[in-house]
Amino acid sequence: MLVLAAVPSITRPVMDPQGMLTPQETEVVSRALVDLRAQKQVQMAVLLVDTTDGQPIEDYAEAVFREWKGGEAGRDNGLLLVIARGDRRSRLEVGYGLESSLTDGEATDLLHAQGPLLREGRFEPALLAIIAGVREQVSPENLPSPGAASTSWTRFESRMFLLALFVTAYVVARLLLQLQVSGLRDAKNSVLAAMVVALPSAALVSIGWSGPHSPVFILVAYGALVGLFFCGWSLLQRKQTLWGLLLLILPMWSALVGPLRSHEPLLELSDFFRWIVLGSLLSVPASIPVLFVGLIIYRVLRNQRPLVDWGSSGSGGSSSSSDWTVSASSSSYDSSSSSWSSSSSSDSSSSSSDWGGGGGSSGGGGGSDSW
Repeated sequence: MLVLAAVPSITRPVMDPQGMLTPQETEVVSRALVDLRAQKQVQMAVLLVDTTDGQPIEDYAEAVFREWKGGEAGRDNGLLLVIARGDRRSRLEVGYGLESSLTDGEATDLLHAQGPLLREGRFEPALLAIIAGVREQVSPENLPSPGAASTSWTRFESRMFLLALFVTAYVVARLLLQLQVSGLRDAKNSVLAAMVVALPSAALVSIGWSGPHSPVFILVAYGALVGLFFCGWSLLQRKQTLWGLLLLILPMWSALVGPLRSHEPLLELSDFFRWIVLGSLLSVPASIPVLFVGLIIYRVLRNQRPLVDWGSSGSGGSSSSSDWTVSASSSSYDSSSSSWSSSSSSDSSSSSSDWGGGGGSSGGGGGSDSW
């Protein structure tokens, strides 16, 4: 959060606080960006920085794009090119409306092709070549119509949804175990168990309906997590403390750490399960101190309250504690209008054009490269 607090604002087509371009070069690149917007209805900005201060350029570019909101609301036709000269890294952050025309692989290829020019410090020809490549790739016909409702999620929103999926499955598994111990033959407990299973899953599907995750993905992933955590709670109830804590803590640990290190949203079930297995295995060394402390706390609580059972249903209830930054500016257009004509007059240069975003969003799509 401290790193994200100093996100630069995009107010012009080319943001070059370090002066990597001459005024003439800045004007040429800005003119190319204004023409791109007029011809292809794509608001592209270039941000040139020396370094992202250790932050992954993907996260840095996404934060800048989220602050800028390039493109039009609903059309999401913004594009941000970030170049970190000292880090020798580049990133092309693509708005949702352009992802069908400019895929992640194509964005990466555009950046990689200019690696030799970037290594030589020839920024102007490299930038112009990338802009020309974008002009060839995108098509206005593939953009959403003006005023269309945006149904895309940012990468941060997708991460938070996955985390909510884990937490919900964690709690539901504990409730199901308690109902099982109480006796599912009881009509009341059977109804409660059905509600505990159906209501959270329906809520998750309804919330995720507008996101990138399909209902099948949500239901299968949620069901698998409930089963995994149910086994963990069951082992814990049968006094198999170590294995129970492993099944409960490692997946949750990977849920907390994995999305923060992943730069692309998990959209396929195969990727999701692979991420869970590998994340849990890689979390073992980091989880040893957590498991040790958790085991001590559990034993202390059990010794202090010997009458309390994890699976008991008595009157007392259950007790659980559970080297470049690109910036963009708008070409003096009315953000409330769907017209994309560039209205730069003879007495104002392209480099000084107002390039503020119009409410567009990016969900983390794009390409990155090193040179």
